[in-house]
Amino acid sequence: MPRSQERAFLASFGEPRRHSLNLFSLFLHPPPKNKKTDSYLGADQISFTLNFSKGASQIIAQAFMFLRLGRLGYMQVLGDCWRVSAALADMISSTGAFEIVSPRAPTPGIALVAFRLAASYRNRGYDEHDLSDGLRERGWIVPAYPLPAGTGKLSLLF
Repeated sequence: MPRSQERAFLASFGEPRRHSLNLFSLFLHPPPKNKKTDSYLGADQISFTLNFSKGASQIIAQAFMFLRLGRLGYMQVLGDCWRVSAALADMISSTGAFEIVSPRAPTPGIALVAFRLAASYRNRGYDEHDLSDGLRERGWIVPAYPLPAGTGKLSLLF
């Protein structure tokens, strides 16, 4: 296409107009009805999505790893995760400052260590949330989650 035809073609679209709806400002200042607040890793996180959906990348990655490693390889990875969580639970409980509330033996589910302050430490004027905040100041993310209503003011660290 000759240069003059290109110019004529582009000119047919006219000057770009500014739209009254600026999408960038919409994401910076979303309407209150579209804001969603979640407690994630012990802190409130505000998210703004149009339908509150999450991406599927983690599911795709898990499926890829399952296909790549096979059933036995994936079971070995999960077994390693359980061994690490059991060792971590042993180290945390050996301090005497915490009670482990998650199961120690491999059970169906995810390998995690859920624990709380021992009663003797809770009476010293601080709780799991204070500990979580102090660890976060030092670069460690150990979230503290409150348990549902009916359990008192009980919180767990994960």
